[in-house]
Amino acid sequence: MQSKIRRVMKVGGFVLCFLFISVHGFSQGVRFIDETLDVGLIRETDSIQTVVFKYIQTDSLSVIKSVVPDCECIIVLPEKKKYKEGDTSEIVLQFDPNNRPGLLSKKVNVRLDKDSITLYLIGEILPKADVDLKLNFKNKIGCVLLAGNSLNFGSVTMEETFTKQLRFYNTCDSVVHIDHIALPEGLSVNEKKIAIKSNQFHSISYSFNTDNVSGVTMGYSEDQMELKIAGMNEQYVGVHKSILPKRDVNSLAKIAVIDNPHHFNAVNQGDTVEYVYHIQNIGSTELKLYDVKASCDCVSVSFDKDDIAPGATSQMKMIFNTANRTGKQRKYLYIISNARNHPYFKVELEGKVLEK
Repeated sequence: MQSKIRRVMKVGGFVLCFLFISVHGFSQGVRFIDETLDVGLIRETDSIQTVVFKYIQTDSLSVIKSVVPDCECIIVLPEKKKYKEGDTSEIVLQFDPNNRPGLLSKKVNVRLDKDSITLYLIGEILPKADVDLKLNFKNKIGCVLLAGNSLNFGSVTMEETFTKQLRFYNTCDSVVHIDHIALPEGLSVNEKKIAIKSNQFHSISYSFNTDNVSGVTMGYSEDQMELKIAGMNEQYVGVHKSILPKRDVNSLAKIAVIDNPHHFNAVNQGDTVEYVYHIQNIGSTELKLYDVKASCDCVSVSFDKDDIAPGATSQMKMIFNTANRTGKQRKYLYIISNARNHPYFKVELEGKVLEK
């Protein structure tokens, strides 16, 4: 009779317990609810797994004399209590998957007074290299795997250099050559031409500095670099960054937006949503608002003043045009300033647009 198994708990790694609906696998004095437990797919890098075999004591005289696994990778936790007939108990095992990649099939011999029974632990252990590939290398260019499809520098400050890496893995049968055909302004690479051997990883470092950019625009921007991988078409990788002004080390200005985020009531498609945010300087020196970037060209913004004295407030009017938009909406404004606490401050507007 085949058992039905349901995992019910996960604690600190993978602590696996099971609920069994049908019962089989018994010996004189002890009836195991199931002889085989499947831990499923686990990783070689996972922590020690705890597995529980439940059993029912069918008489009060029989005692489990020993529990002996066929592998030193399994530890049996001690169990000394004596059980009465009808009691339910369990054998608790701890299994270490480290250095044991591949299919898992282990036996545990349980010896009673006059009989014995074999329990089975099965599953699959994902090797360390495969874990890295499956979890991180999700983008594929021919037979070359790429960890991520873009370079995201996050916030970068004027006149400072920021570095990021792209990781490649060559699954081809031969060496693969990668050439950088075109790089956007401000981006440099430590290796313009790379040769990656079969089944090898390679990391390429990229640096970005605004000193090499003509006509720097503050705020978020996205560019592309062009790669040529031998035997394949040109590939484009996105380059994302948000450029902030040079840090004013003397600034003690701090920004706060009192009514952020703002949620507007449902409006009809084509309506215009307007809202005025209040920007306050909670610092001790003047707050200078350099620029504001919107997440969508459907949003426009205006200030009543760009320089805010300590303790003072400025009004920022945001206008959202809902034409050609329906459903839940969330729009952002990014305020670029000399604020010491948030030089790139995000303001949110959200609500629902009803279709006409």
